[in-house]
Amino acid sequence: MLPERLSVVGPEELDAAAKEIDIGVMGAHSGGARTLARIVMDGCGKLPVIVGIAKGLEPETLKPMSQVYAEEVGHERIVSVGGPCLAGEIAQGLPTAAVFASSPVATAKEAGACFRSKAFHVSVTDDLAGVEYCTVGKNVAAIGVGILDGMAKVAPGLRRAGRAGRGHGWPGGNGERPGRARRRAGHQPRRPQPPARRAAG
Repeated sequence: MLPERLSVVGPEELDAAAKEIDIGVMGAHSGGARTLARIVMDGCGKLPVIVGIAKGLEPETLKPMSQVYAEEVGHERIVSVGGPCLAGEIAQGLPTAAVFASSPVATAKEAGACFRSKAFHVSVTDDLAGVEYCTVGKNVAAIGVGILDGMAKVAPGLRRAGRAGRGHGWPGGNGERPGRARRRAGHQPRRPQPPARRAAG
């Protein structure tokens, strides 16, 4: 639920809603960032500063979000936010730390001052490319960690399934292939015999 001071407006109301706007926060995913910027620019006409909270690269061009926004709004007063910042925790007022990056850094300082609070700590940097590409790498790493975490949960299940299989007489119930289990039990597969040699003479 949004605070009482905030309201939702449609594209046709953007012009009126953004008359005295100083900072525009862009939150569309990387695949829709360019479309969102065009919609907002069509409705507002101008945005003095853009704060981009979307992570990733544009799928078609592999451009970072700051470059996408700069191309659409016509200036480079773009701030990229790095986290990790979880929306639910921020909404609850839990302590959060974020990095605001821009080049030059003055834009990040200006935007960061508007967001800084006791619960939301903001540090600034002029390493815009570093922040953007690190957030991409972090998201890729998070996927990998999630896969490993899932495998850790799957492995005990496979062991339990193996024990259940042994209880029903399946020779591979210990998690091995049936052929390997039979060899362990003393059943050796027949080996192919070499062809008989021709008798001399």
